[in-house]
Amino acid sequence: ALIAEAAAGNGQKYLDSGFDGYLAKPVESSRLEAEILKFLPDEVIDYQMNAEERRAAVDAAQIVRQRKRKKVQIAADCLCDLTKEYIDKYEIKIMYHYIETERGSFRDTKEIDVYNLARHLSDGGSVRAVSASVEEYEIFYAEALTQAEEMIYISMASHTGRCYKNAAAAAEGFDNVHVIDTGQISCGEGLLVLIAAGMVSNGCVRTADICSELERAKHFMRSSFLLPDVQRFYEGGFVRKETALFFRAFHLHPVLCLQKSRLRVCGFFYGKLDQAKKRYVRRCLRKRNEIDRRVVFIVHAGCSVKQQREFVEEVQKYISFEKVIVQKVSASCASNAGLGTMGLAYLKKEKGRLFSC
Repeated sequence: ALIAEAAAGNGQKYLDSGFDGYLAKPVESSRLEAEILKFLPDEVIDYQMNAEERRAAVDAAQIVRQRKRKKVQIAADCLCDLTKEYIDKYEIKIMYHYIETERGSFRDTKEIDVYNLARHLSDGGSVRAVSASVEEYEIFYAEALTQAEEMIYISMASHTGRCYKNAAAAAEGFDNVHVIDTGQISCGEGLLVLIAAGMVSNGCVRTADICSELERAKHFMRSSFLLPDVQRFYEGGFVRKETALFFRAFHLHPVLCLQKSRLRVCGFFYGKLDQAKKRYVRRCLRKRNEIDRRVVFIVHAGCSVKQQREFVEEVQKYISFEKVIVQKVSASCASNAGLGTMGLAYLKKEKGRLFSC
């Protein structure tokens, strides 16, 4: 039986239930070898460490493990729109998703990005975003926990796909993995990851405190996407055919947001896309006195440098944010939102206090 580390003290109950032995996660190779050797006949064993060698190997593994392990590891899926700079700075663990095409399955952000996606779609190809399996999440957790005592895994909203469900199912086998449903789209998720990573960086090691802060911050988070058209969103099954026909007929640019963890069209703009972007920014930032000015996420799906610069300038025209993070979205997000999409994420002020972003 493979059991959580916190349950190791109750190992006898597994033996009483009929198991021949048990190991606590994370598994050390020397302990695994010792357990397996108990059940192998002598004639198939070429070499076996004596008791003293085995103890030395276990002690050495424990010393290395204690040196490497930190109190809390922050992790998230690759949909969180964080730049490599912040992932490296805060040592954030990133779990991949897959993009399935006619040519095969590719790990998002590792083997395919939004620009590869654009080329594939322009060649007439089709794509589908797929979450990693429960088993892959379990392996991800186990590997990360060789270097940390506890993990907080921050996921995109629970009703946007299988990522949260699979992450939560995998966490049931670990007493020290805490999965957060952000209730946000990708850029909002990224901002919550930064809040958690900032708390850990500032010395907070109580997972209960970090999770509580994230739950509170969710209510002050504002995130949305402006889509160039409804086509990819419709093909992903997020809107009905009648709605898609209406948007196409009037050349409308939909605005996506999350309501109760579900993707919704929460508005639209008409006219040329460049003008729609300006009106979108104005609507998002119109209550400037209520907005936390320390950081804003600006994300895009394959937009040119010129388009990115113009969008940033439009945002800064309304609010001069202290930190502006610009990042391309994952291929998974682009496959549902469409190329040319732009998005915003920021925090509203909470009276009397600031979040640790």
